[in-house]
Amino acid sequence: MRNSKRKFELFSFYDRRGIERHLERMAEKGWMIEQIGTYSWKYRRIPPQKLHFCVTFHPDASEYEPEPSEEQKEFQEFCGHTGWILAVSRAQMLIFYNEQEDPVPIETEPQTEIDGIHKGMKKMYIRPYVILLAVALIGLGILFYWSWHHLEDAVTDPGILFLGFDLISLFVLCLVEMVGYYLWRYRAGKAAAQGEFLEPGGIATWLQRILLIVLLAGFAGYLVCMAADSAADMARVVLTFGAYLIGTGLINGLRNYLRGRQVSSSCNKILSLVASFAFYFVIFSGITAGTIWLSDSWITGSDRETYQYEGQTFTAYHDELPLTVSDLLGISDEGYSMRKVSRITPLAEKDVVYQYPRLDAENSDDMPGLDYRVSRFRIPSLYEVCRDQFIENTQNGEKGNETGYLDSYEPSDAAPWHAEEAYRHQWIEGYADEYVLFYGDRIIWIRFDWEPDEEQMKTVAEKLAEYN
Repeated sequence: MRNSKRKFELFSFYDRRGIERHLERMAEKGWMIEQIGTYSWKYRRIPPQKLHFCVTFHPDASEYEPEPSEEQKEFQEFCGHTGWILAVSRAQMLIFYNEQEDPVPIETEPQTEIDGIHKGMKKMYIRPYVILLAVALIGLGILFYWSWHHLEDAVTDPGILFLGFDLISLFVLCLVEMVGYYLWRYRAGKAAAQGEFLEPGGIATWLQRILLIVLLAGFAGYLVCMAADSAADMARVVLTFGAYLIGTGLINGLRNYLRGRQVSSSCNKILSLVASFAFYFVIFSGITAGTIWLSDSWITGSDRETYQYEGQTFTAYHDELPLTVSDLLGISDEGYSMRKVSRITPLAEKDVVYQYPRLDAENSDDMPGLDYRVSRFRIPSLYEVCRDQFIENTQNGEKGNETGYLDSYEPSDAAPWHAEEAYRHQWIEGYADEYVLFYGDRIIWIRFDWEPDEEQMKTVAEKLAEYN
């Protein structure tokens, strides 16, 4: 029979009554709170009994101090006179329990209790939440600005979508917590003027739990999208997430160990910070290097091989491509590296394809290359917006001297491509063999090492305009 256990717990930072009720139910089941972390709480076995719990805040308490301050000791002694025993503390949060059937409350003056709660909240929760709210706002602003100007790339990149999803969730969480707390404080102040204490509601706690479920579902979807793109990238994300959880536990353990060894608060903070930086730097560097090594060995969705050329090692891919040089020119694909990378999101998907000569191939300098990108949109309006953005950018190209645009796309005949619209890349020296084609639900960018004829343009349409 286990004498201790850990549970994942999630409560809003000001849902004191929700925490108290939860701990009372756990005591009735025979479990006493022993240690509180950010999400993981540790319990020890006790005889099942009915206990009363009280969550309060002391502004002078700190999770780095080896010993309680004199004021905190006096406060605990004062609580002890009425039967309140300290069960556990975390930073400014103190949790007491009382075995009496109808114990005297720790605080009997509502306004005094509200002021004490706010002083503890400012250090422990409000300041961090303000910082997180600012980070989320700045991050969302930068992300939305970049995404709007690179919409096609944004909607086909699972990492960008998940980052936006994560930042929005963080923003909503911080906003709801802060607004909910200050609304409660305002209403509690009015109730205190009438000599009453207003208990905080548990809505914010339930919102936290709902957001967690949504985040986990989003993270699972992100991993599925990553797996379709690169198993190595998916492994890196999973390992990074695991390392973060392990690192958080180890750093908290180090902090508590240093407290137990009576290390001063300032020294504890410095050592914990240095250990945190060193751990994450070493672990994340190791994860990056490890997944690169794994991707070069067995975690890959591609048929690949390595070869030597002039003393260096290169990788040649043998992926199956929807369109090849052989399809267009009727020559063999032997001697080529053929690579296809897919990105899949709930909004769109993109295939990025390269076919270029191996450096060790005979007459590699004379072998033509080909590369293209095919973006397929699941939502028609996204296709329209991306199309309009492209056209707008072509109209606002960078102008040079009398010779015209330095770098732009000019309208081209779409009929040979069987496309709705076609554009050709133009440099100051003239036209390049690079095109952007629009097909109703997809945008195709394609570059040739030669100037394609109408038959080859038709082949491009047959191969790329309809495939999925």
